[in-house]
Amino acid sequence: MGIERSIKECRTGRGFLQDWAMVHSEGAIGVSHFFETLKSLRRLNLITELNTRVAASMPSHEDSQIEDLQDLSKVDVYAGDGHYHKTSTHERPIKGKRRAVGHFYTQNLRTHALTHLTSADHEGGRKKAEHDMHALKRMTTEQ
Repeated sequence: MGIERSIKECRTGRGFLQDWAMVHSEGAIGVSHFFETLKSLRRLNLITELNTRVAASMPSHEDSQIEDLQDLSKVDVYAGDGHYHKTSTHERPIKGKRRAVGHFYTQNLRTHALTHLTSADHEGGRKKAEHDMHALKRMTTEQ
């Protein structure tokens, strides 16, 4: 079900559940059950570890031309970007206003593997969305 949520084109989680229930009527699942299972720290750690292992084991992508550049042939090269979702109604307000949920990703330009870096930090009542550079500065070198 989690994989299907990733590949479906439903705009919202609730829309996905309604669509899923119409196709899979024999195993109806409640909205609360679906969203409660998303909070599982064990599941998050498993998916994070799996993504890290798959990304690390990928061979160079056929369209990658980094090996052709002598200065870059022996280093890892990444592109990164942040992505913000629209604010949902269940988000906790910060200073009276709901803030967008942000995630930062990187793509290895040699293998084209995409990995999740971190989520945006809203602690301290930050009014504006966290900038990519601020997120990078609070991360460790291992991350």
